Amino acid sequence: MRKQLDVLEGLAASGAGIGPGPYIAGGSEPTLGDCTLLPTAIFIDHMLPKFSNDPSAVATAVFGPAVQKWFSYMTEQDPVGVRVAREVKGGLEQWEGKGRWDAILGAGLRDAAPATLFDGILSKAVPSEVVFEDEVCLAFRDISPAGPVHVLVIPKQREGLTQLKFAQEDHQSVLGHLLLAAAKVAAQEGLEDGYRVVINDGEAAAQSVFHLHVHVIGGRKMTWPPG
Repeated sequence: MRKQLDVLEGLAASGAGIGPGPYIAGGSEPTLGDCTLLPTAIFIDHMLPKFSNDPSAVATAVFGPAVQKWFSYMTEQDPVGVRVAREVKGGLEQWEGKGRWDAILGAGLRDAAPATLFDGILSKAVPSEVVFEDEVCLAFRDISPAGPVHVLVIPKQREGLTQLKFAQEDHQSVLGHLLLAAAKVAAQEGLEDGYRVVINDGEAAAQSVFHLHVHVIGGRKMTWPPG
């Protein structure tokens, strides 16, 4: 979405240089671009506050100056734009009032927990030995290994998963993805004879980093019960 907004900002800024009009291409009359982009911009304006700890700051923080100027004109002064904004916002409010927003995958999930060491690893500010990566997760070697092979698999977007006990139905996809990634890591590491997959949940279970992570441990004989 950030990339889409950057593209929209570029269009609005370049349009403003083409003509004196208030519309996206700088003209004095709305174009197909205005009609196409307005409903999306209204949805973004309505949706993004749900992902912020400071909803009042979202509009100015997300929309660039050119888009904000265009959006304000379209929703406050353009007669058709005002009517469209009223209808779209009304529909979204009714939709949300019926609880349908909560049914959207990941909708409204906020993660206000403090950043952890893993945020530094994900941003590459903290070095790590990455062994597997895709669009959802990152796997890297544990710096205090409990076996010849000890890899941590973490979701790139925590989305409230500081601990497994906070998992919701919206998290089913990422949780399943982490287990599939763990199996890929084990195969990649040559753990054909077996390995252990562990999720520590809470301080009493020895969880030290509060960003859900899956331990893949192998290369030695495991005992039971663990402890």
